Amino acid sequence: MSESPFSVPRRQDPLGVIILFGQNLRNMVRILAGLVFASVYSDWGIFSVTNIVLFGTLIMAVYTVFQYLRFKFYIAGDELILEKGVFRRERLSIPLDRIQTVHLSQNLLQQVIQLTGVRIDTAGSGQEELKISALKREDALALQALLEGSNEEVKNQSLEGEVAPQAPRKTLVELTIPKLLVVGLTQNHLRSGLIAFAVVWGYLVQFEDVIRDYLDVNLDYSPEEVEQAVSSIEFGMTLIAFMILTFLAISVMISLVRTVIRHFGLKATLGPKTIQVSSGLIKRNEFTIPLNKIQIMRWQGNYLRRIPGFESVLIRQGRSGAQPSELNVEIPACYTDQTQALEQAIYGPEMEEPLHAYSPHPFSWVYMSTWALVIGLLPFGIAFLLLEDWKVALAYALYALIAILWVRKFVSTISLSTNGSLIQYRKGWLSTDRSLIKVYKIQSMTYRQSIFQARRGTAHLTLYTAGGSLTMRFMPESLVKELHNYYLYKVEVSEESWM
Repeated sequence: MSESPFSVPRRQDPLGVIILFGQNLRNMVRILAGLVFASVYSDWGIFSVTNIVLFGTLIMAVYTVFQYLRFKFYIAGDELILEKGVFRRERLSIPLDRIQTVHLSQNLLQQVIQLTGVRIDTAGSGQEELKISALKREDALALQALLEGSNEEVKNQSLEGEVAPQAPRKTLVELTIPKLLVVGLTQNHLRSGLIAFAVVWGYLVQFEDVIRDYLDVNLDYSPEEVEQAVSSIEFGMTLIAFMILTFLAISVMISLVRTVIRHFGLKATLGPKTIQVSSGLIKRNEFTIPLNKIQIMRWQGNYLRRIPGFESVLIRQGRSGAQPSELNVEIPACYTDQTQALEQAIYGPEMEEPLHAYSPHPFSWVYMSTWALVIGLLPFGIAFLLLEDWKVALAYALYALIAILWVRKFVSTISLSTNGSLIQYRKGWLSTDRSLIKVYKIQSMTYRQSIFQARRGTAHLTLYTAGGSLTMRFMPESLVKELHNYYLYKVEVSEESWM
């Protein structure tokens, strides 16, 4: 068997000096901004500040060259070795069997000079040191295949600079610009903006006469004063409506631009043991996620997305020491057939047994309705004190009726389903939310209840995984205790690996 190209110490690509210099320059921005700020409030003069900035940039360039020269990486035995440091040498040894995932990324500068960054996630480290910033794409792919091989044969085989043979992959999702625009338009902010605009405009059109009569009868205004006041109110409400409409337009535009930049060229492919997701315009990320290391799958939708018939999918990976946002990979549009293919690939064996559904305790809708009524008391109470009008009380009564019906409808959508191997939790009416967890992925769990819940026989059950937690609220206490004990038993006897 010939020697692997990564078995001897090697540096990053020579053009990596540019990448490293850009990273160091970005870290200097605060210092440079401080110098400019100091020059404004001192007698340094712009010439002195310019010289300091140029000298600092030169020092940074020299430092970057040494940083590049002293960074090396290689694979020795069953470890990945990283050596780095200019003033203080560091040597990191990462056992190959502790490596969880290897992700590729390209920021705008890396795309221009055609280099790829490699980020290595391990069990027990979320540090910035586990990054290689500048490799040729073929080298990055080869290193990824070697470090993240699905078995020891792949890890130990000779690559000779080429990517190891892989099983055929199926394209799961591929989003074009028109589809991305649909995703951007179906964000929930659109609903809020339209509702707010409709309310303001409706009051402006329908209640102009009511405002005029109120000023005339209750405040004894003259006809000229009434018309002047009505005109002022109309102008104010028109201005509010215009501001809401402008805010809505800007929000939609920002959402469209953000969606296109973040998910540009998104492509998700499904293999026998991994799912690959690549996307991004300014910064392109390529995630390769082993299916057996997915902790939580979460599907989210809203009433606008029901029209084209898709949901967004959030994939939560497991990695110790990582920030929550770093654990999530999103596919913003997944249609029914794609969802079924994804579920079958990840949860196929666990879904063979039927799921038994359980509803929350009836006390839940009473509790949530009470809170909605209490929260509504504040604005309506202030309005009543200011206007001293019984119509405010009538408006609160209407609000209370709508809130109770809304909560009751929401509670009716909540369900906990399980077959002993899989847990599914649904909730949501206009906005839907569905999560799936394999039981053996659970690391710990808690159930808790307040004094009021204890009297009503209800409790909350929270499941903790390496990819986050899931809380199921207001479930019957007897069910929570039974599931708590049963899941603990299943986790203890399971021989499956949660990472």
